[in-house]
Amino acid sequence: MTILILSSVAFAAESSDSGKSTAEGKNVIAARVNGKDISLNSVEALADRIFRQRVRGHGDPQIDPSRIRKEAIDRLIFEELALQAAKHEGMKVDPADLEKRIADLISSSGGDDAFQKTLRERKLTEGEVRNDLSRSILLQNIFKKEIIDKTPPISDAEIEKAYEQQKDQFIVAEKIIVTDTVLFLSREDSGSADKAERVRMKILSDKDHDPMNLVPDGTFIVRELEVKKDKQPEIYAAAAGLKIGELSSVFATSDSMHIIKIREHIPEKRFTLSQMKGYLESTLTAAARKKRMHEWEADLRNNAKIEITDAGR
Repeated sequence: MTILILSSVAFAAESSDSGKSTAEGKNVIAARVNGKDISLNSVEALADRIFRQRVRGHGDPQIDPSRIRKEAIDRLIFEELALQAAKHEGMKVDPADLEKRIADLISSSGGDDAFQKTLRERKLTEGEVRNDLSRSILLQNIFKKEIIDKTPPISDAEIEKAYEQQKDQFIVAEKIIVTDTVLFLSREDSGSADKAERVRMKILSDKDHDPMNLVPDGTFIVRELEVKKDKQPEIYAAAAGLKIGELSSVFATSDSMHIIKIREHIPEKRFTLSQMKGYLESTLTAAARKKRMHEWEADLRNNAKIEITDAGR
């Protein structure tokens, strides 16, 4: 369950140009939570990471910066409230866990020299990174206790109900691909049927019965077509009774005459409850944990003194 975006994660994953720390940003206060300061620098760094994630996820850079900034402040306030709750409950960081995470971070940075170089580029100290990792561990522990452990497991009845509600989404649409010989012949002309049949016989005389091997003479075109029941109902009706590789007889549509050969036919398929159970359980669990998270956040905020400064607005 991913809830937090922490600077320690960004340190390992992003380039040195993103989330730069500045002395000025560290000293400007954006918000206070029960007397604990949240710096403008931390708000801007998180807002930048949220923006980058949204652009990567949606490919749309037209995102309202003010909304992202508010989301960053709200998230940092929630994290601070959660951190204070963890400390109030006496939670502490296991030194061995912290050292392992430091070692993992150094390794993911490319070794100690690269790690130290990144620290210099981002104007961070190793102590600040350690503090951030400690904070991350405490937050993960309190989130597990208050959200993951307090979210009831999803029952089979809930999964079955969700499947019934969503089962029309668990369908792989039918796919029919044909080679379509479109004949430029008038349906009203008495000789059109004979001309069309001669084209069909030419296809049958080909060793592969492949319309693509026809020599163009200006009376037809050959195309590959994915047939949609709602868009080409007449061609779909003709294709529905054919087997893979089978050539149709000549048939007419409202505006032309055709001969088709089935290239591919994948019938419509609906995934069963047993096939979708894992997915549904996962999505229902995520939704239940999100609901529990919002409830817990509301409780924390209800008893907190929160101030957002002019710099944080």
